[in-house]
Amino acid sequence: ADNTCNMLLEPVAQGMQGPAKVGSGTVRALLRFEDANGRLWLSFDPKSVKKKHDERQRPPMDPLFAAGRYLYNTVVLEVLDVTQPDFVGHLTSIVCWRDSFIDVVKSFEASGGGKPKESEATDVSAQETDEDHARRMSREASGLDAQRNNHEILIELLIRITSEVIRFLTGETKLKDALKCSKRSIPFRQNLVRELKFLDASVELMDCLRRNGIEVTRLTARTIVRLENLEEQPDEEPLPELTPEEMRCLKLIVQVWRCSFQDSRVNELYFLKRGWMDTINDLNGKALGCADCLSALVSNNAELVRGIGTSMLQRFCEFIQILGPDETWLNFMRAICSCLGQAIPEKQELVLQVMYSVGDFATEEARKKWGGNREQLLLAVKLSETAKLQLPAHSTAQVNLGTYPHIVGQSLLRKGICDLHVCWTTNVAPWAVGKNWLYFHPLHLELPILEDEVPPRGSSNPTRHWVSLANLAWVLQPEYCYSLQHPFDPLDGWKFKGADIQKTGIFKARSVLARFFVKQIELLTEMCLQVNVNAIKELQHEYSFDLICCALWDYTLPPDMRRAFAELLSALWLDRHPHISVQFVPRCFSWSEISTSAPGRLWLPSFELDSATLDENHIDFEAVSSSTKFFLLVEHARNHLQICRGQMVHAHVGPSNYTAAVVKLLKELIQFGFVNTGDKFVGVLKPLLACLDGRSDLIDGPQVNLEATAALNYEKTQDRPSTPSGSLTDSVESADVAQPLLSGAFPTFRWTTPRV
Repeated sequence: ADNTCNMLLEPVAQGMQGPAKVGSGTVRALLRFEDANGRLWLSFDPKSVKKKHDERQRPPMDPLFAAGRYLYNTVVLEVLDVTQPDFVGHLTSIVCWRDSFIDVVKSFEASGGGKPKESEATDVSAQETDEDHARRMSREASGLDAQRNNHEILIELLIRITSEVIRFLTGETKLKDALKCSKRSIPFRQNLVRELKFLDASVELMDCLRRNGIEVTRLTARTIVRLENLEEQPDEEPLPELTPEEMRCLKLIVQVWRCSFQDSRVNELYFLKRGWMDTINDLNGKALGCADCLSALVSNNAELVRGIGTSMLQRFCEFIQILGPDETWLNFMRAICSCLGQAIPEKQELVLQVMYSVGDFATEEARKKWGGNREQLLLAVKLSETAKLQLPAHSTAQVNLGTYPHIVGQSLLRKGICDLHVCWTTNVAPWAVGKNWLYFHPLHLELPILEDEVPPRGSSNPTRHWVSLANLAWVLQPEYCYSLQHPFDPLDGWKFKGADIQKTGIFKARSVLARFFVKQIELLTEMCLQVNVNAIKELQHEYSFDLICCALWDYTLPPDMRRAFAELLSALWLDRHPHISVQFVPRCFSWSEISTSAPGRLWLPSFELDSATLDENHIDFEAVSSSTKFFLLVEHARNHLQICRGQMVHAHVGPSNYTAAVVKLLKELIQFGFVNTGDKFVGVLKPLLACLDGRSDLIDGPQVNLEATAALNYEKTQDRPSTPSGSLTDSVESADVAQPLLSGAFPTFRWTTPRV
């Protein structure tokens, strides 16, 4: 403390006229440091210093007052913010916690090891009597019990202190479980734990625990599931290395780190400067929450993100290879692709090269190291050949009338919405940690195989087993999708069977794979963010416009997955060459002008393509010059908002997020000039206004798949059987479907179970 204050006060002493020495005596006189039991306690009264500061005395200035004013302005006001309530109490608490960590480290080091060890066998003289032997064993047992009791007391002390620190940083004094803390930290308190070296003490404590045997050495993940239908089960899981209390202690220390630097640029840079990012990365894969901690560290600091190299990214790839499809590792890769909504191109290119495509000009070493990651670590997806759903009759009627000839995705209008198929690297042998394939075989997960893709002769690639994405993903939100995948069960079958189904290993394993695929789509979205040309050119072949459009229209997919596809469509197919977003002016319109304006007279952006802007390598998608290019997307946004009838349920997070994604997509369609006439604008404006009107919203309510209900209600009103899969819906008059919002009309859907 003396050295730090002397360094701060040295410029003041040099600028004074006459001899003036600022040393430990001045500092102690100013701040009244009291040395009690070998510790320095800060017990000054900030009000007295501020009173002198406000008097603004004129020269000649007292050296002591000059030093105090400088110290107060540079340290107290700017760093510690002494005006905060209970400032001295906060300082005292942090110093106590810091010194307690230091004392625990000393106790562990003094005991020669944190975890109690059984005494080793020693040579005993043959002349030892039974009474001497019993007395010696009693002494050893007493010493072992004392060591164990001391160890448990120290662990309990650390749990209590770390929990108190988390509550202090977040201000949640009534939080029962500190591990479930989700509130943002208070910046002023984050500064305190840094300036008073509490973070240094916590890192030293973690190192001390690891040196003394309180550490996790085995990798673990949420992907480890035991399937009931397998005769050959993997080896029994070994006994845990640590007790539940020890695991909780380590998790709380990691949580303290996350709370200390979350949204604090200074603390994040402090972690980087001290080299603690490597410390956090070394703890990854051990179920301590370090991956989420590392993601929070780099999520809003571009300087930290740019410092991440290929070695750390390669380590996360190795975690997927060893531990299976755990979404945790994809979350970190997403975090380094952008920062605060701004893309970081060099990191997008790095993730693209490591995870998806090494590129045409990659070195032989890069091809050997990363060339197989796309097939080994990610799920592949494609469209099926047969139709699953039919588009609304109003949309197909407009196309049949020839109103919109230039539309992307015309094949969907001809044959309908197709099912999405996915596959992953697998083996007929049961999956376990360390296997060289991604996850369990589809038959182990009781997923019907729809297609087997045999590799060409001489190829080392394994056979691909394609399954229905909807059949895999319904486990994410079974309240909406279970009845659609189990048509022979009652409509409320999940209500009675759900509790038992969720306990099965098959349900858990499917959930792991489905969540991983959602995070994979979100990672691809981040790679394409803000027109990353290389990523767009690589992804547009597998994730075609038709494929993503089918995912949006397919109401048998869970809302969370459709939301991820909507965001990918925006980054991959909408915000790209040759489209340009334009902010329309004026921002306000008169309703009479909208309802009576002729086409082209409304102040809305209109997409027009100059063929001179296209290069020789353009694709057919880029050459479509009509503003009706994304007719299918505009129709989907209008239909979805109309089906919602303006009512959203706060407790239903998945459907609400998907509706928000549809509204955002509609806004971008307007800005890019694809809703450029008065009739189009009015067609989407009415259901949009009803959606924005919150008077009909609910806090909670029954979980119903509105689009599936609309399709079922429509089929009940028809006097003819359902249209077979793959054929077009009969054209109907547009007036039968495009009714006012409150008239009760729904868009027309057809749904048939895919054949297996």
